Amino acid sequence: MSPEALLELRGVTAGYGVRSVLSDVTLSVGAGEVVGLVGPNGSGKTTLVRVASRTLRPSAGEVLVAGHDPYRLSGSQAARLVAVVPQDVAPAFSFTALEVTLMGRSPHLSRWGSSDPEDWAVARRAMAAVGVQHLADRPLEELSGGERQRVVLAQALAQDAPVLLLDEPTTHLDLRHVLDLLSLVRVLAERDGRAVLAVFHDLNLAASACDRVAVLDGGRLVLLGRPEEVLTHVMLLDVYGVEADVRPGPRGRPTVDVEPPRAAAAPLGRHAHVIGGAGRGAGLMRMLVERGFEVTAGVLHATDTDDDVAARLNLERITVPPFSDVDEESVSACRSLIARADVVVVCDAPYGPGNLANLELALEATESGTPVVLVEPSPIGSRDFTDGRASELWERLRARAEVAGGYEGAVAAIG
Repeated sequence: MSPEALLELRGVTAGYGVRSVLSDVTLSVGAGEVVGLVGPNGSGKTTLVRVASRTLRPSAGEVLVAGHDPYRLSGSQAARLVAVVPQDVAPAFSFTALEVTLMGRSPHLSRWGSSDPEDWAVARRAMAAVGVQHLADRPLEELSGGERQRVVLAQALAQDAPVLLLDEPTTHLDLRHVLDLLSLVRVLAERDGRAVLAVFHDLNLAASACDRVAVLDGGRLVLLGRPEEVLTHVMLLDVYGVEADVRPGPRGRPTVDVEPPRAAAAPLGRHAHVIGGAGRGAGLMRMLVERGFEVTAGVLHATDTDDDVAARLNLERITVPPFSDVDEESVSACRSLIARADVVVVCDAPYGPGNLANLELALEATESGTPVVLVEPSPIGSRDFTDGRASELWERLRARAEVAGGYEGAVAAIG
């Protein structure tokens, strides 16, 4: 749980009718903290925001806002604690931008009270904070989607609640206003001590703006931590089903680069066997498939990223249980795949006692006349966990194989 948690969800299960959307979700957001909520479409992000905002009562679990159960409070009492910026707002009546912003002050008025000068001042300050003060007299229906989004954010700021929920806050905004909004969110958290929970589709924005990132998948919270802990190659593959390059960006935060899939090439009638591990063969397998190769792989360890990618590509492969040594039966099965191959590619995986047999299989291939390509962006010494045995085999392979510095070079070497 976050220190000084202002928003807490404890074991929340929720849905619509008989359809369950969230299952046993526990999450908290502390004062001064921005937590990003990410996940594929249909994973339950908006449903979680509705539960936290007192819009959808959970079927199990507990919600606390500043220590209070919002479902036991009146609507106006709850609105003093939680402000919400939804994905989109369709104007139902012809209110001006200033009038819409002023509605954020409603929870602070008495039942029959009217806005006083301070309420008007708060509303105008909120509009200035998001850059819509020049739209004060414009009817909401005349505004663009991005302008409406900023007016609704101004309304939420005028509400002056300690918890702010943002459901895809950058929808409709251009780049400048996206940056302005994210900067404002940081100010609200750091200067004003608000707790902010924001739904993001853009993972790079989440990485840039958030202290922590929560990942929903199938209605369950599957990961929660700092952006650099959560936004990883493995998470993107497991949760989104995509290959991505994740590298350190500004301020040490991760940058996610997803390459659009290429159209599959016509079959070449050529067969490449990939020896990988620890995710080092994933990109190469995909590139070879896209270029029309029949691709097999192994020996791999189950749950390894390479095994996951091979499964998604529907490749024939030899797999052993996680953390186990490669057994003789698997070696024999993999030897049969290699015997069918036109070329064997050995990737720059780390080698230990559990997968040393892969190098021995590659060496056998060179002895039988099968071409072998070594992918060597880093020296074997940095990847050898066998007291030198892997280095010895690698150097023997190196003397007989073609050496490539990376995937593109390996593909070019194969031809």
